[in-house]
Amino acid sequence: MAHKQSRGERKFGCPQCNKMFLHRGGLKAHLVVHTTERPLKCPDCEKTFKHQQSFTQHILNHRDIRNFPCSICLQTFKTSSYRNAHVLNVHSCKDKEPSFQCPQCPKLFLTMNRLKVHVRLHRQGDARPFQCDTCHKRFKSSGNLKEHKETHGGQVHACGICGKRLHVIHVYALTR
Repeated sequence: MAHKQSRGERKFGCPQCNKMFLHRGGLKAHLVVHTTERPLKCPDCEKTFKHQQSFTQHILNHRDIRNFPCSICLQTFKTSSYRNAHVLNVHSCKDKEPSFQCPQCPKLFLTMNRLKVHVRLHRQGDARPFQCDTCHKRFKSSGNLKEHKETHGGQVHACGICGKRLHVIHVYALTR
């Protein structure tokens, strides 16, 4: 017979918001939302996190293990979430018209996520806080810097359609 927990057994309450938890561990994990404390620190880049799940996901981003292939173009990804976003943003948007408009400029985007990234760039203005250690070129986002770094010794990929040679494999997928 399986043990069934009922709502009445939630006996561990948060002293700040009164949310109730079945186990003391659940309450302990919850309490970090009420603090500015970020106790989990990445050993590779010094970035800090409140939640174990975010920390673990971030650590995986530093590793080059890509076990999640796209069934359409066979590009591989580090997580299923990245693969699913790729399928949505690259393969599902070809027949769609951009419908998400920036409130600060006339640009249109296919997805809300792309719009959010764009709006963030408006907020930071011309600031380019991310610098390449090799050539000192500066970028607005860590993702753009990461893509750029691959040009300093990463593999070159040729587009099967237009023949253009690109350094970043996911840019190659965008040209398909």
